[in-house]
Amino acid sequence: MEQRIVFEDKNVSYKTFLEDLATFLAPKIALLIKSPPKKYYSERESMRVFGSGNVRRWIKEGKLKPFSKRKGKTEYKVSDLQELHRREQDYF
Repeated sequence: MEQRIVFEDKNVSYKTFLEDLATFLAPKIALLIKSPPKKYYSERESMRVFGSGNVRRWIKEGKLKPFSKRKGKTEYKVSDLQELHRREQDYF
């Protein structure tokens, strides 16, 4: 007996569902393998992505510490920036 998955608008076999899912995900996975996400952002890139006001405030409040400081280049961990961005802000 063939297992089936029931959606609101259609009824498909489990095998068909998995094949469609694999077809959808394969290009996305290949792209991630080809160019993995960055681990560090420069200060300028951090401000562009997360907002210059946010990044400056996090630095001023001591919540964001530079990962590396080289002459003319300050970098921050993307994971730290994402965590601060997810937090509810209480600056009002």
